[in-house]
Amino acid sequence: MSRMRLRMMLAVGLVALLAGGGLFAAQQLRQPASGFALVDESTLVVLRGRVELQAAGQAAFTVVTRDTPVHVGDRILTGPDGLAVVTYFDGSTSELEPDAVILLNRLDKLAGGGKSISFAQEAGQSWNRVERLADRQSRFETTTATATAF
Repeated sequence: MSRMRLRMMLAVGLVALLAGGGLFAAQQLRQPASGFALVDESTLVVLRGRVELQAAGQAAFTVVTRDTPVHVGDRILTGPDGLAVVTYFDGSTSELEPDAVILLNRLDKLAGGGKSISFAQEAGQSWNRVERLADRQSRFETTTATATAF
């Protein structure tokens, strides 16, 4: 009787463990990871140091100290100690190293879920993480004085 009781307790424990794990997994699937969440507009995030923004049509740069929406025609500059990330509307990112300057050329949402994102790297270095492109018309493009990567 003791052996049967032990088996029964183990079976009940295993069923409870599986049910709890299933509930946890279902909850995780319903909530997408925040790193891959889509946003309505592209945002400049200051990670450290001096970061400046020249809004489209403006002559002067302003120092950025908090998350700031960015638009086509905006120019972003990181100082010698600056580090920033542009998070685009689709979740793609461009990390700007110190002494970098970029100009945002296109931030277009295309029909059918596509996208067209383009910026000019005027100085310095950037690192891009590109989300999956929806179709053949979609582009993520970096241009420099001597090359274009898309």
